[in-house]
Amino acid sequence: SGTGKALTVSAIHEASNRRKRPLVRVNCSDIPTQSLEAEMFGYRRGAFRGAVRDTTGKLALANNGTLHLDEVSDLPKAFQAKLIAVIQDGAFRRIGDAYDTPVSLRIVSTTARDLAIEVRTERIRQDLYFELSVLPILCDALKDRPDDIPFLAQHFLERASSRLRLPLTRISKANIEALVAYNWPGNVRELENVIEREPTLAPGGKLRIEVSRSLIYT
Repeated sequence: SGTGKALTVSAIHEASNRRKRPLVRVNCSDIPTQSLEAEMFGYRRGAFRGAVRDTTGKLALANNGTLHLDEVSDLPKAFQAKLIAVIQDGAFRRIGDAYDTPVSLRIVSTTARDLAIEVRTERIRQDLYFELSVLPILCDALKDRPDDIPFLAQHFLERASSRLRLPLTRISKANIEALVAYNWPGNVRELENVIEREPTLAPGGKLRIEVSRSLIYT
């Protein structure tokens, strides 16, 4: 958890020929089971009680783009079969429609669990596992990826400075050494939080980074 899976998905999308189309994210653990099909497929007005207008689902929104299924291991078994059909047929049926809608997707699924174990315990269908495991990517803990830290820190700093409309502050060599030496129990999420608070606290434009209980000044 917190190893930067969402960042990895964003990088895959931005490097692909689908980058001009949407990247649609779905947190599979946040959507109630009874709402999942409506959320993913969409529905026509009058398809069920409460369907007062036509609604576009996540699959249609991601057409010709990328669909990110986060925490895919939390998908209900009943919906897993429907997802397999979408992948194999390249089409889905909106609730209340009498026809299928073609869709072209790149699906990137992420999870903090070992999907092979999820298959053995029958929480994930084996056929869905094989459909999704075309190109597995392992996001290691940040402490095992020290070479990534300078690039991630600079990315988070630039993003925070832009959002807060503050002058861009450089990260010094001393800052980088301190960041690399830290164990990062919270992984990339912790690094992001550490870096993003610093532009507003930088004294005189000098970046101050608090790692654990130490203060590092440039």
